Amino acid sequence: MNGSNNYLEKILDFHNGALFVIALAPSFGITQLFNLIFEGVEQKELIMPLVVVAFGVFAFFVLYLADFILGISAARKQDIEITSSKLWESFWKCFAVVILMFCMLIFCFLFIALKLDSFYKTFLYLMVVFSIIFCLYEFASIGKNLEAIYGKKPKLFTFFETISRTVENGIINKIQKLFS
Repeated sequence: MNGSNNYLEKILDFHNGALFVIALAPSFGITQLFNLIFEGVEQKELIMPLVVVAFGVFAFFVLYLADFILGISAARKQDIEITSSKLWESFWKCFAVVILMFCMLIFCFLFIALKLDSFYKTFLYLMVVFSIIFCLYEFASIGKNLEAIYGKKPKLFTFFETISRTVENGIINKIQKLFS
């Protein structure tokens, strides 16, 4: 507790409170702008997309880290060279998921502000669906890495891999029907 007070004191003491003075006006302006944009909107509608993105990104990141660590172990076991391009590929996968989720969050907020409830709910459900798909892919990848390391994939991973393929095929079929 004392450490956080010490940090706050440092912020306020820095150049005689210059950071505080500089941050005060924009933060007040942004707060007023948000109040104006989201006037009449229930807090639940604003918090729900944040919760979905937070849980989705957190779950993906936990699975991503497990997959990353197991992927390195599997590559070492199979004598596959771990190159910087493969590491960057992994980083960009994670970055793309985070950017996609936050873009969908921004669209959710836009539709809330414009009071387009059907679009808001659609994007909210899409965020949940994409979060599940991203997590299923990472889970399936963890299973493949475990199989490479131990020679056998646990049945739980096989089950979720089947679910992942079924969901993917269902989504692809729906998209093809939309454009046919």
